[in-house]
Amino acid sequence: MQTLASFLMSRRIHLPAAEERLIEVAPGIKVRCWCHWQENRAQAMTLIVVHGLEGSSESQYMTGVARNGLSAGMNVVRMNQRNCGGMDYCAPTLYNSSLSGDVAAVAKSVQSPEFSTALANQSTEPTLMSPEQTAAFIRDEIVKWKKVVVAAGVKSE
Repeated sequence: MQTLASFLMSRRIHLPAAEERLIEVAPGIKVRCWCHWQENRAQAMTLIVVHGLEGSSESQYMTGVARNGLSAGMNVVRMNQRNCGGMDYCAPTLYNSSLSGDVAAVAKSVQSPEFSTALANQSTEPTLMSPEQTAAFIRDEIVKWKKVVVAAGVKSE
């Protein structure tokens, strides 16, 4: 019901311009990622957001998560799965749930020498975290930024 309601009652989510990256996840197979970078990329955690089957990186929940991640100070990478987001020509095989290595390949691409050099040229240093480290980081960030929000008297609209 929630999926149907969000489809019928669409909302406009405005995101800053994204950098398009085509990342090879298997020999000859690429996926399209839309990267939203914080001004100080090296200081920010990077969140990789992956849509569900038959979705795309333009889905409302994807753009909503991206907006929230950006608001929380994170870099956000919206990843299309194989054959999604207009990329049918980039993969001879369809995505299925056994291909979770595609997400790992996107995360690993951040550590490749070529990608790392490009990031270094932009004063960016990637950091990979385990799920536990990510959860701890988010908890710490919430505590830190809650103090700022309360001190500033910010109210939700």
